[in-house]
Amino acid sequence: MSTAGKGTHRLAQFGGKFLYLLISLLSVFVVYPFFQHKPIGTIVLDILLLAMLGAGIYTVVDKKIPLVIALLLAIPMFGGRWSNYFYTDPVLLEIDYGFGAMFFLFNAIIIISYVLQQKNVTHDMIFGAICGYLLIGLSWAFTYSFVALLEPGSFAMAASGQASQADVLPDFFYYSFVTLTTLGYGDITPVGPFARSLTTLEAVIGQIYLTVLIARLVGVHISQSYAK
Repeated sequence: MSTAGKGTHRLAQFGGKFLYLLISLLSVFVVYPFFQHKPIGTIVLDILLLAMLGAGIYTVVDKKIPLVIALLLAIPMFGGRWSNYFYTDPVLLEIDYGFGAMFFLFNAIIIISYVLQQKNVTHDMIFGAICGYLLIGLSWAFTYSFVALLEPGSFAMAASGQASQADVLPDFFYYSFVTLTTLGYGDITPVGPFARSLTTLEAVIGQIYLTVLIARLVGVHISQSYAK
């Protein structure tokens, strides 16, 4: 086996099936900001999203029904997003946002279910728990973008007024995770009733997730310690 092959194998053994997904998710926060306001910013974002789709599908590749569902959600999202390079149509963004929200939420549910079923605290469990949290925020970012596109004026942007028909996903990445962590800076404000409900629901889910997750990790760790 080559050196590169051995390195990839060790990486896979260390992080299980969730490490690649975690890296792709974190890349949105680490890599994309360097390119966001440059001409290639949109392409960089789309490549990162494509990496997330691939990594998300990889996490369910050994489960037939979840794999089929993941592909049925990922393909329209991929098609809607990349078709924007050839056609200018808000419907394509609606397809992208709608199926993107469903894909990442489905991925989060599958991973969280796996984490809660584990009997031992492992790297894979920890990485999966982090991925689940980030996927919730990502799913809500797509949902907010979908709502902003279907109901203009649902959100007020401090810098530019109301959210427009353009690709607002980067703005809602920020808004979603600020809401999920209950920081609430206020530079993006939900105005419409549906937008407010979604914002409240995400904040509640974020707090419940952390509470349940910490309790689960502590409980598994205690059981693991007694077993030794």
